Parts: sequence; structure tokens; C-alpha cells
Amino acid sequence: MHNQNIRQPFDLLVLLVDSDDESRDGDERVLRHAGYRVESVPSGLHAQQILDREEVALIVTEQVMIGVDGLSLLTFIRKRTPRVRRVLATRRPSGELVMRARVDAGARTLLRPIKPEKLLSVVREELDAYQS
Repeated sequence: MHNQNIRQPFDLLVLLVDSDDESRDGDERVLRHAGYRVESVPSGLHAQQILDREEVALIVTEQVMIGVDGLSLLTFIRKRTPRVRRVLATRRPSGELVMRARVDAGARTLLRPIKPEKLLSVVREELDAYQS
């Protein structure tokens, strides 16, 4: 029997948050080309505005940003909207950052630069987990 509440992964919204335009635009192109629904914003404040008006399935954020850092943003989102899947991208993954991402924010960590096939694999896994 087919469950009508299950949505196709490409119908779910992926939110990219990164103050680096080049990184954010590159990730957005990869995901859009693969057929994903994507919003991309340069800051945590902009991300919160999207979360106020849209159902977001997955947020992928850079750790180092102007204003709120990625870990703080994901920790806030976990408390506010625990169902949203969370991924923290960073160029400098320390053991402490990876542990805090997992424990405080319930997030997995990706090392930048992210290869397109890795980004697509992680997005697919996270959207599948969102629906389970």
C-alpha cells in the first residue's frame, strides 16, 4: 500500500546557508542540477526567515559565517524544529567541533571542499532519514 504522506525527496526543501557566495552558489547548482528544491541564503538570520515561512527538510550550513556561526544556528534549529535534518560544513574540522555538532546540534559534519557526489549522497541520505 502506498502512503500518500510520503513525499518524493525532490519535493522536499533543502536550505543552504553560507556567507561565501562562491561555495553557496556551487552547492546550489549541484543540487538544482540533480533536481532538488533548494533555497540558499548568506546568513543565519536569513535562514530563520525561511524557516518561519517554509517547511525545511534539511539545512546545510557553513561553520564560519558573519554573525551567527553554523554550529550555533544548527543548535538553535534543533531546539526549535527538531525534525529538520542538519549538516555542518567546515574547512577546519576539529575533534571538538565534530563532537559538538553531533551532541549539541544533532548534526553530521562535512569537510569542505565538498565533492559534488559526496554532497548529493549526503543530501539523499538525510532526506531519506527525514521521511522515516
